[in-house]
Amino acid sequence: MQHDSLADHPGPVKRLGCALAVSSASSPDIAAVVGSDVLPPARAKYVLQSLLQPLGLEPVLVDEPAATGPSLYWPSLPDSRVALDAQQLQAAFAQVSGLAEQPSPHDRLGRFQASSLDAIAHPALSQWARSLLDQLNQLVDRPAPLPGLSVYLTHDLDRVHPCEPMGLLGRARRNAIGLARGNLAAAGELGRWIASSGRFRSTVESIMRIEQSAGATGVYFFMSGPYSFRRYGARTGRRSRHLRSLLHMARRYGHVVGLHGCAYSLERRNYDVQRQRLEGVLGEPIRWHRNHYLVYDGVRSPSLLAGAGLEVDSTVGFTMSNGFRAGLSWPYYLWDPQRDAASQVLEVPLVFMDGTTGRPVQQEWAQVYQRLESALATGGAVAINFHMEHFVLDPEAVGRYKEMIRWLGDRGVRLG
Repeated sequence: MQHDSLADHPGPVKRLGCALAVSSASSPDIAAVVGSDVLPPARAKYVLQSLLQPLGLEPVLVDEPAATGPSLYWPSLPDSRVALDAQQLQAAFAQVSGLAEQPSPHDRLGRFQASSLDAIAHPALSQWARSLLDQLNQLVDRPAPLPGLSVYLTHDLDRVHPCEPMGLLGRARRNAIGLARGNLAAAGELGRWIASSGRFRSTVESIMRIEQSAGATGVYFFMSGPYSFRRYGARTGRRSRHLRSLLHMARRYGHVVGLHGCAYSLERRNYDVQRQRLEGVLGEPIRWHRNHYLVYDGVRSPSLLAGAGLEVDSTVGFTMSNGFRAGLSWPYYLWDPQRDAASQVLEVPLVFMDGTTGRPVQQEWAQVYQRLESALATGGAVAINFHMEHFVLDPEAVGRYKEMIRWLGDRGVRLG
């Protein structure tokens, strides 16, 4: 049986502690005819590469002025073609680039939220790409590769200790507001959080050890300060001894450290400063990024992340639902509207994050399996995210996490 691996995007993709891609030097060319009345050449190339390169095909644009419509064909069989729906191709570019989101309402942090859960429950564009691959393979009697999947186990460490002074003050302030509004459960939540402080570090280490034992390379995202009293500000400073301890713990277990960018990074335009701070504590280059509160703007974020020297992002998900925001179950390069070109930042789709649904815990865990099963059907590489608070406040979640890792291993999924 032939398993397809995640093929390289334009230019080399470096190994960033986790193998994201393999060389596409042997990928066969596929001719693509897309008139400029459908999409400008740069945009057509971008969307076709995002769709087909992970399936082992290298699309090459061919200029055919008299063409009747967009199509794909093997160069050796120019008369046998697979038609591309022009509107579907335009919509695919708009979704992958993020430009389709721009007219929609955004919240006060500039975040876009899914308007329909059905539309994001499955990777519709990856499904379309596989359909195109099947049609192309039928033309040359080429066996269809079986989908293979990589899953990146990631964790946002919004705080590095429950009693970190700034984080505790912020939580106490929010709980006081809740009590003033009649939310009597707020005091209990604060008490539970403080009571859990003694097992925070040991729980983090347990998760790291579980992943190491499974042969997985986890990705742990840390803030680098400075401390902030603002509602969505950083709760960790680079001088925190707890931060230093957890950073070195992650590396000791062979995991990757990434930057958890501040929620106000877009207005401050200081991703580079945050990255340098974290590198100064870790003593190693930082290449991965995920923004706190999943703040991402399709117009501003790609250029800011690239300008800060960050190479891999995994922010493009939702805070109020879970699914395939770009319609893809594999990494793709972000589109930079300010340059009207592909960015050098590779995006690993975030298809599940705990705490987004507001549902009972059993339903939330059911959803992670649903999203993973959807990704298994098309193949590729996706990220899932569990905050450490999830395991600290609910010790039984550690067992559920181990069971999920076993479930993935039984299905041949590569972890990190």
